[in-house]
Amino acid sequence: MNSHRRPQSTLAVSISALMGALMLPLGLGLPAVGAETEAPELDCAQTATTTAEEAFILASACDGDIAILDEQTPWKTIYATPHGTVREELSTSAVRTEVNGEWEPIDTSVSRTADGITVDAPVFDMAFSTGGPEEPLATIVKDGHVLVMDAPVALTSPVIDGRTITYPAVLDGVDLIVSVDADGTGFSQVLRVADAKAAANPQLETLTFPIETSENLELEGESGGFIAVDDGGETIFTSPQPLMWDSSTETAPQGKSTTFTIDTLGEEPGTHDETRPGEGSTVAPMPVTIGTDEVLVEPDQEMLTDTETVWPVYIDPSVTGTRSVRTAVMSAFPTSNALYNFADDEGVGYCSSSLSAACTRSGIHYMFFGFTGLSTVANLSADDIISATFRVYGTHSWSCTPTGMEAWVTNSVSASTTWNTQPAWISKMQTQTLAHRPSCSSGNTPRWITWNAKSAAQRAANIDSSTVTIGLSSVNDNNMAASWQRYRNDAQFWVEYSRPPTAPQIFTAIQYHTALPQLQATFVPLHPGSTGHSLIPTAAMSRALWTSSESLMGPRYGHRQPQRKQVATTSPDEFQTASSAKESPTSGAPKAKMSKQASLAQRQNVASQSIQQDRPTHQPFVRQTDTAPAIQKDKPLEAQDWRGHLPLETEECRTL
Repeated sequence: MNSHRRPQSTLAVSISALMGALMLPLGLGLPAVGAETEAPELDCAQTATTTAEEAFILASACDGDIAILDEQTPWKTIYATPHGTVREELSTSAVRTEVNGEWEPIDTSVSRTADGITVDAPVFDMAFSTGGPEEPLATIVKDGHVLVMDAPVALTSPVIDGRTITYPAVLDGVDLIVSVDADGTGFSQVLRVADAKAAANPQLETLTFPIETSENLELEGESGGFIAVDDGGETIFTSPQPLMWDSSTETAPQGKSTTFTIDTLGEEPGTHDETRPGEGSTVAPMPVTIGTDEVLVEPDQEMLTDTETVWPVYIDPSVTGTRSVRTAVMSAFPTSNALYNFADDEGVGYCSSSLSAACTRSGIHYMFFGFTGLSTVANLSADDIISATFRVYGTHSWSCTPTGMEAWVTNSVSASTTWNTQPAWISKMQTQTLAHRPSCSSGNTPRWITWNAKSAAQRAANIDSSTVTIGLSSVNDNNMAASWQRYRNDAQFWVEYSRPPTAPQIFTAIQYHTALPQLQATFVPLHPGSTGHSLIPTAAMSRALWTSSESLMGPRYGHRQPQRKQVATTSPDEFQTASSAKESPTSGAPKAKMSKQASLAQRQNVASQSIQQDRPTHQPFVRQTDTAPAIQKDKPLEAQDWRGHLPLETEECRTL
């Protein structure tokens, strides 16, 4: 965000703000048609405003990007820029949540409340059981839709730690662990099976998860898991194919080189996230059967009985309401979707079992990030895209020697994406040579990496898609030292665009008041359907009327009370006819080149003559009948005689 602010006089701020307001893109909170809007007090220390109207006024007046709070979502931030363009910033992870009508930071800590165990500030409200026999395990609410999921076992008294709830000893040697997703959009429940003896319990042969939903939701099988869809077919909640995995990532398998520790791959030695498989885990997908009000999951009995299994073993499923997608696929596990919506970071490149104990099988890793919610971009022309950037945080690389990494536009991904079902790689956006290892010198340490993604945004506009998906792959896919890098899960997609306004049905008057002498400016667009992008509209696009304080407040300041100007409404066709008659030269006649000053004087004269025509009910504006004094540029503003009404070009207003 451009934080620079230049100081401006009250009048300059007002004029600049008016011109910015005139060019508001449609669909971003324009004021009501024909409305007369009282100007807000401009504060150039602001970085965000509620409406698009306010944001564009402030951005233009203060020369800084202004966030539009009304247009934000947990995943998206929209800015009005000083150039009159719009910039959208999307993240694959939620970055904020709405609390009592205000945007607040996400807090996934869980606490005991009157409603049970709840999450402090999630994106979607969630509540969990306190261990009572009549309480379901988990409830999640999204946009008025409710999904309730119970546990396959009787619950015990829970232990709370941060965003994790542990129900110990729900079976002999089995704990149930519930974790809230880091971005507050869902949860996972994992049965932690301590050893082979605990795994022999017959209750682990088939796990039944009772599920209830609000009336307008229906469960459907999807990609080995299930989804809850509403009456319109929109997916509200997603549960990817459940997985089970062992703890082999924590130890080096026999016969494999341990020259490089797990830290080489960017993880701390000995750490293990119990909500997902680690790099070296043995992973088994589990079949799911969807019932009327339950989901049946069948754990892999071979893993539970294998003498080589490294305990404990973990059995999920998870549920999420997130709209964005991230995943990674592995050639060594061609049918696995274990890394769907992965937490923290994952690797890209070649993972060699001969070099690292964390690579149980040698193979290639790719990574994908899907960004949804780009409906405005889908409705644009590709020519309206000014720029786009893909940003991803590099957490680790094999060495400090930069190696090649490519970013591609791909087709979309989902919970069913595996190596065998990976999307088509459409076009390469950019290749970079990168290193981002913590121990490297400045410039090659962990940091945000940016990629030129304009082609991805233009493709979305061309095919009317509200989704952009970007894939990462290494240049050298057969050498770990020359390829292996890790990237974080919170990738971002920024796009800046300019959308030409459509034909307005009527003008909008925006009033600004200055300190005494009090002035009022009203901008009236003269060309419906104008496609200009400039913040300084030409005479063909708008004119300004200035009125003195006596017009607004009466003769209390010693001035006579002039007749108030009348601004008449007009239809688009009549508007176009009137403005065309003023501005169009005789057919076939060449336009003579003239100086800016001469052109300005001529157009003011044309406007003055047009105003005096006998069409009071269809004029864009009606000038005060008294002769207005001329503006004297060599005279201070406060010494000017502002009585009456003076039509000015907006460029002339900018000069003042």
